[in-house]
Amino acid sequence: MVKKCEVCGNNVGVLDQKIKTKDKKYVCENCYDKVFENYNILDLTNWEQAHNFDDFMGLFNDGITIDLKKENKKGKESSKKERANKEAIMLEENQVKREAFKEKRKDEKAERQIKKDEIRKQKEIKKDHIKSTKEKFKNHDALLFDRLSFDPVDKEIMQPKTFTKPFEVIPYSDIVGYTPIERGHSKNKKHGITRAVVGGVLAGGVGSIVGAGTGGKQFEYTDKLGVNIALKDGNFLEAYFIKQETKQGMMVKAAYDNFYRICSLLDGIIAENGHETSQKVEMTNPNDNLAKQIRDLKELVDDEIITQEEFEAKKKQLLEA
Repeated sequence: MVKKCEVCGNNVGVLDQKIKTKDKKYVCENCYDKVFENYNILDLTNWEQAHNFDDFMGLFNDGITIDLKKENKKGKESSKKERANKEAIMLEENQVKREAFKEKRKDEKAERQIKKDEIRKQKEIKKDHIKSTKEKFKNHDALLFDRLSFDPVDKEIMQPKTFTKPFEVIPYSDIVGYTPIERGHSKNKKHGITRAVVGGVLAGGVGSIVGAGTGGKQFEYTDKLGVNIALKDGNFLEAYFIKQETKQGMMVKAAYDNFYRICSLLDGIIAENGHETSQKVEMTNPNDNLAKQIRDLKELVDDEIITQEEFEAKKKQLLEA
């Protein structure tokens, strides 16, 4: 398809010299020669790629001629300066970003150091607390059973830190019961004994557990010997004197001595805890115990264990007391 010059309207063939502006308008050689001077094909190409047809007509109508080589040189210098300015701006922005990043890293590092110092401080406080607690237990001649220390002065138990449990100090008042653990076997027949003691009343009086153990006499080897102490929060403390198969001898005898001693101690603690609880109940409502005794007697009548006359006599006796 034949193209036409947008200025003069003449046909522009494929082989004719021409320029094609950015908005795809053609200008023949005769027309652009009236505007451009001192140029080559590359100069024309650079100009047409950077300008629209209206740019050309503005020069053409005003009768302005331009040295295209100089114009392109100015354009190149202008582009070069523009690129240099953009690069300078980019470098400045990158520098600002780098400085901001450095400040952020510096602040994060300072924050991490503050956290480390706080953790170190807490560790030191905890370490000092543990040290002073151990010293106090030592000064109070605490009783040591396995890893548990019993302070008879402040009535507390110290449990050292283990792989599964933290360092703790537990008041005697938190103890609600304990389970003696005693297991052993003989050469031909294995058997074990486990006894449970739950609470102060069921535990009996001080020293009630002493003599209740076998002392290892029923078997040749003791496999496990110790106590499991129940606390009011549902947790447990453990003290074991034998943890693996041990033949009867001095070592077993010493273990049983410790076993009886801790059981007696726990009996006393539980009895004291139960006594304090009983006192509090009586102070709150002194008639509770009397009412319970009468109700128990009435159940005996209903079960035909005692007669109505016996019930009335006993009831009168309780009321008069």
